[in-house]
Amino acid sequence: MSSQKNLLADQRKALETALGDTNNSDQFAVVSSALTVMLENDLCDSTGNEKELVSRARVDLETLHRLWLLKKAVADLNQKTIAEIKSFNEPLQEVIVVMRVVFLLLGQSRNELSEWKQIRAWIGKTGKLSLKRRIANFTVPNGEFGIKESTVKFATDEISTVHIDRIQDISVGAMVFYSWASGVLDELHVLQDKKDKK
Repeated sequence: MSSQKNLLADQRKALETALGDTNNSDQFAVVSSALTVMLENDLCDSTGNEKELVSRARVDLETLHRLWLLKKAVADLNQKTIAEIKSFNEPLQEVIVVMRVVFLLLGQSRNELSEWKQIRAWIGKTGKLSLKRRIANFTVPNGEFGIKESTVKFATDEISTVHIDRIQDISVGAMVFYSWASGVLDELHVLQDKKDKK
């Protein structure tokens, strides 16, 4: 019995650590696994002593799952689809806006993204700077070194000008990037609201 209590304490600590590790791009999988292991322990009382931790983990998992699905949608894009976006000489303004917002969220400055040819250059990067890799490794910044409020506001204002039906008809890839950027912005707004309430 004592060893199982120690195991539960270790599992609780592992779950707390996973929840706090917001810089882990695999946080969804780690939290999900830690929660599953803890709930399988016969001594785990999800309505008693562990109620608060289990409840927090389940709420966080919903958000992490949404972001994981968006990352997966980007990961599932083939390179041909991304090359199609890059190949546009004069795309719809909505495509330019979506890709600008994506790169703003990934850390590029507005100056680096003022013209389509600059955005195209970022789309064409390879290796560690490739678009798919950067999104796969992206975590929603959750601390003082996150994305500037002014950048979030600008990105939100920009993406609100996009007519989804127009972009959907032009490019499946741009639609996936729109969904990813919108999901990240939604999460940034939730984090900001939580920060403001403190």
